[in-house]
Amino acid sequence: MNQLSTVKRPIYLISFPLSFIAFIMPVYAIELGASIFEVGILYSVFSLCGVLLRPLVGKWIDIRGRKNGVLVGLISYASVMVLLVLSDSYKLLFIANILQGIAGGFLWISLNTMVSDVSDDENRSKNFGDIVQVSNRGAMMGSIIAFSILFNISIDNPFKLIFMFYLLISIIAIYYGAKNTQETLQQSNQCKSNENAVDYTYSKFRRFLAIITVLSLVGSMLTPIFLIYMKEQITDSITMISYVYIPGAILSIFLPKKLGILSDTYGRKNLLIIGLLLQAIIVFLMPITKTYLLFMLVYTLLVVGGMLVEPAKRSLVTELTGNIQRGKSYGYYSTAVGLGGIIGPLIGTFVYQYFGHTLLFYIQGVTILVSSIIIYAVLRESSEKLHNLTKT
Repeated sequence: MNQLSTVKRPIYLISFPLSFIAFIMPVYAIELGASIFEVGILYSVFSLCGVLLRPLVGKWIDIRGRKNGVLVGLISYASVMVLLVLSDSYKLLFIANILQGIAGGFLWISLNTMVSDVSDDENRSKNFGDIVQVSNRGAMMGSIIAFSILFNISIDNPFKLIFMFYLLISIIAIYYGAKNTQETLQQSNQCKSNENAVDYTYSKFRRFLAIITVLSLVGSMLTPIFLIYMKEQITDSITMISYVYIPGAILSIFLPKKLGILSDTYGRKNLLIIGLLLQAIIVFLMPITKTYLLFMLVYTLLVVGGMLVEPAKRSLVTELTGNIQRGKSYGYYSTAVGLGGIIGPLIGTFVYQYFGHTLLFYIQGVTILVSSIIIYAVLRESSEKLHNLTKT
């Protein structure tokens, strides 16, 4: 676990801008003259870059090493901050999103693969949860500082000051990443697998990826319009909207690792299904939840569902591919997420603009519910077949 410890500081630092930028991007883009549909395009182009790049990233880090992938990701994120500091138009924001897609591809595929390299079946979800937790802590600290600047410092362009601060933090993250991060590729090369099990489970992995693509699609439908929805339906105060995220953010700094331990103990499939069912129920409740405090509670439960799902999903990538070509496998997984992320924002903003918000929530809820049933069937069949193969 020493290898993961060495990467925690740069991950903590590089995560400072992530939540704030995701939160503020729709509003900032509209301030720069973008339409709601153009906001959706921003999110889609981010995912498109990932889809085009991520399979190559996975293969590249299997050859060149995980540390190199982490460093490329860190440097790319710093470059995004440079563009955001300079941004005064939708065009520059568009370019920054392209680069952010590249940065995310390199950094998170490399990190997921590193976690898989140094983990075994008894602690894989725990370790994924640990990295998510570190990132969430950084994102929360970065958001606190950014909102403090936004609401308390009287200057003409607080966003530029915030992005300059993030740029400085990103440079520090690059320094620690280059200095401390240890390579884990050699541990991956030492891993031995049951070839029969690999041949079988890899076909199941493809089905799993198809479901992940669908889940990503419906999940990303709400991403570009969620802030707009809250402004229109819950409260028009940005300050009050920001408070909606606080309970979930607090839980995210200590809960993912604990839920990862539960996933390792009671089965990743079980925790994945429970998390998806919780998300489906919450999504159905959202359009009928109109009071502020109740909406905050519902959203927090949705976040908890995500914490159940994410470590389990990432751990299942290794489980379904038999520990071979981990970088390539996580590249495919990230590509599946990105494919859904290309189409989802465009559909979401289109439906929201022309058909209203209620339909979006119901589409998402039904799809998550059906997907959880399909995942259960796929993983159950895979587990039974793998068990039979290992007995022979």
